[in-house]
Amino acid sequence: MQVRVDVVERSELRLVAAVRGELDLATREALGTQLAPLVTAAPTVVLDLTDVDFVDATGLKVLTSASRQSREQGGRLVLAHPPSMLVRMLTLLDLHELLPVEPA
Repeated sequence: MQVRVDVVERSELRLVAAVRGELDLATREALGTQLAPLVTAAPTVVLDLTDVDFVDATGLKVLTSASRQSREQGGRLVLAHPPSMLVRMLTLLDLHELLPVEPA
């Protein structure tokens, strides 16, 4: 399975990118490569995960790394419409501050 990240909205203060596919060991490099230029492109970057089918620990690590990169530049990364399995992982690992979920 492939992963794809497309910018769907961009302004001076906010960038929204739609992520599609699976976030796992097989897609970690492609996901990291696609996220790297986006996470510092605006003060707030929202990743719309509506079309994400699966997330494993490797995918979560890529997301947390992207969030840290954004924070180092004074920005923040926010998740929108994450799959329930990811919400559960964020809760169990107490990662809601690092990867906040945008209210629906």
